[in-house]
Amino acid sequence: MLLQRMTKTLVAAGLISLGMALTNPVSAFEIEAKDEDARLLDAMIGQMIMVGFAGDDEREPGVVAVRAQLAKGIIGGVVFYPENISSSRQLRNLIAVLRHARSNPAPFVAVDQEGGKVQRLTRNNGFRHFPSARSVGRNPSFASLESAVRLYATMAEELAQAGFNLNFGPVVQRSDRKSVV
Repeated sequence: MLLQRMTKTLVAAGLISLGMALTNPVSAFEIEAKDEDARLLDAMIGQMIMVGFAGDDEREPGVVAVRAQLAKGIIGGVVFYPENISSSRQLRNLIAVLRHARSNPAPFVAVDQEGGKVQRLTRNNGFRHFPSARSVGRNPSFASLESAVRLYATMAEELAQAGFNLNFGPVVQRSDRKSVV
């Protein structure tokens, strides 16, 4: 008896739902609007994702894949590591290939070029050596703020000429050895 009542109730609820759906159908325009909203949300999420990748030549599978992801808006940028950089000319060409995958918004093309031990652009691949921020702060020849500004302006210019538009600069370390970002 209880089972019969539950079955009748479920059937009635299903028929009511079906009737409501038939009297208030979703238009194709509403479906398209929801699809467009989902595409916009996916694009906004993609803009916030940056990835590293394998390869230093536009024909390599890792580069081809990341370029396609940039073009589709799946990701918003790339981070270069030493394995992506062999020379200044190669680097400029590779960055150009990746930057032209998507024009609006322009993808982030990033590197971690802090100076000192953390340099992706080195003398070995055709770039200048820069001292660490710690040594700049402690070195008497950089005693003035202006000299440190000139040094880092030179670094920024070198990065911009290579095609980077984002640098992950030095991490600040407190005296108790805990990193602060």
